[in-house]
Amino acid sequence: MDLAYVEEVLQRTREVCKYKLNNKEFIGMEKDDVLQEIQIKVLKSLEKYDSNKSKLTTYLESIIENMIIDCYRKATSQKNLMLLTSVELTEDHVDNPRHKKIFASYSENGYGMADIMIDIHNHMGFNEREKIIFQMRLAEYTFNEIAAVIGCTKERVFQLWKEMKNKYINS
Repeated sequence: MDLAYVEEVLQRTREVCKYKLNNKEFIGMEKDDVLQEIQIKVLKSLEKYDSNKSKLTTYLESIIENMIIDCYRKATSQKNLMLLTSVELTEDHVDNPRHKKIFASYSENGYGMADIMIDIHNHMGFNEREKIIFQMRLAEYTFNEIAAVIGCTKERVFQLWKEMKNKYINS
C-alpha cells in the first residue's frame, strides 16, 4: 500500500473524527485516545476496502461511527464506571500488615460524598460484620448477595443496614 495514500486516509479520518467527536465525552477516555483507536481500526480495515462497493468517505464514516459506538460502550460499561467513579478508603494504621483498601463507588452521588464515606468507615465503630456489609453496599452488591456472603437472610442484612444508617444519623 502506498504511504501517501495511507497518510491521506488518516488525514480524512482525523477530519471526520474532529467533526463527529466535537460534542462527545467519553468517561475515562480522552478524545485523542478515541481518535487513535479509530485510526488503528481504519488502518486494519483499509485492506478490505473495495472501491466498487462504496466511496472511501462512506467506508471511513461507517468505521468511524462503529468505533465511536464501541468506545462509548467501553467507557460506559459497568466495570469501567465502577473503577472510574470510586474513591479509595483506607484504614488509619498504614504500618499495620493487615492494612485494607476499600473502594467506594459514587456513581450516583459523585466525589462529594467521599468525606462522609471515609468518616463513616473510620469513626462509626462498626463491628466486622457491619464493616463487610458497608463495604459491599458501597461496591453496589445487593442485599441478597451480601446475605449469601455473610450467611444470613436478606431481611437481616436490610435490618442491619437500616440500623447502621440510623447509627450514623444519630451520632
